[in-house]
Amino acid sequence: MGSSGNGKFGDYPKRTVGVGHSGGDSSNTSSDIVTNEISCPEKLERVMLEDVGTSEYYQNHIGVPCVGLSVRIRSEVYEGRLVVESVSDGEVIGNLPTEYNSTIFTCIELGIKYTGEVVLSSTKPIPTVMVTVNV
Repeated sequence: MGSSGNGKFGDYPKRTVGVGHSGGDSSNTSSDIVTNEISCPEKLERVMLEDVGTSEYYQNHIGVPCVGLSVRIRSEVYEGRLVVESVSDGEVIGNLPTEYNSTIFTCIELGIKYTGEVVLSSTKPIPTVMVTVNV
């Protein structure tokens, strides 16, 4: 009935395997990068970021970024979370939803970098930012 842990990335097993493209295994799509135990998605579409209203970007600009702003998933954990930041100045825009922690953290450890853009942003009723990122 769920798992227990301390909420830190130390809970997730680290993998030190090479990265290669799928060899046609029916359990993986051809658009994923596959390791021995994990499939790294090549694209994360329309991901709604968390904690946008308390982010560096929102605090510094008193608003959300414009649609089209170039973003990336930061390659290090920031305040215990994986975050999306502005490519131009590194300001944190929001947290990646925790459902991506295990998979994306492992992919980042393997050297995969995710970049993309803001595809939706709004300040009402609450600060909201949605991004799409690619390998």
